[in-house]
Amino acid sequence: MHMKKIVTVSFLIQIFLLLNIHTYSVAKGADPLSDAFLKNLSPYINESLNNNFENQVQFNLSEVEIVEVEQIRHYSWENVDRTYEFDVTLEVFPFDEKTKSSLGKVTLKLNVKPDNVAVKSFEHSATN
Repeated sequence: MHMKKIVTVSFLIQIFLLLNIHTYSVAKGADPLSDAFLKNLSPYINESLNNNFENQVQFNLSEVEIVEVEQIRHYSWENVDRTYEFDVTLEVFPFDEKTKSSLGKVTLKLNVKPDNVAVKSFEHSATN
C-alpha cells in the first residue's frame, strides 16, 4: 500500500512538471514541435551556411524562422499517396564566427525525406 502511494505521488509530480514545462514554453512563445524540428535540421542548416560562406559561420537556432512547410504528394490515376517528404523554407540569420558580425539573412529551402535532407535553394541578402 505504501509503495502504491509513492508511485502515484511520483507520477503526479512528473505530470505536474511536464505541464509546467509545456506551459512555460508556450508562454515564452516557443513551440516544442518546431524547436524539435529545427534541432533535427540544424546540422543541414550549418553545413549549407558553411558551404556558401568563405569564413566559418554560426547561427542562433532560436532565431531561425520556419516560413513554410509543404508536404509533397505523389499523385497517380487511382489515388494520392501520403508521403513523408516535405519542402521546408527557413529564414536564417548567420553571423561571422570570429567577429560576431551579422551576415544578413539567408532564405534556405530544404527537401526533407525520411532518409535524406537536400538543399533546394540558398538565397543570401546582405541586410535583414
